[in-house]
Amino acid sequence: MPFIYIVTDCEFDGPIPGLHSMLSFGSVAVSESGEVLGEFEGVLERLDGAENDAATMDFWSRHPEAWAAATENAEPPETIIKRFATWVKSFGLDPIFAAHPVSLDGPWFDYYLKRFVGRPLLEGPWVAD
Repeated sequence: MPFIYIVTDCEFDGPIPGLHSMLSFGSVAVSESGEVLGEFEGVLERLDGAENDAATMDFWSRHPEAWAAATENAEPPETIIKRFATWVKSFGLDPIFAAHPVSLDGPWFDYYLKRFVGRPLLEGPWVAD
């Protein structure tokens, strides 16, 4: 089956998914040949009960314009993540998540996808979709 790269970057208010919140993310869908097929971005409301990480918030305090861009017009995370999953599936191609470093952004998407659509990002080949 042909595949599509979902190239993604996310912003957050601390290092631990769930304990902290993803603030926003942007993704670009890229074909095997490198053609950009679509873009998606979302600004998420913070998770109920999540806390801020002091070191991360120190970074944001030194970058107020970036903070504003990462937090303005936030929507419920469930709404954004469901819309994102629908967008990825709309291409009808086998998606490959790409980020650098994937060890940073990957766990955030794994947590949010599991929590809000019941599907993990980090899984094995035994799952059909």
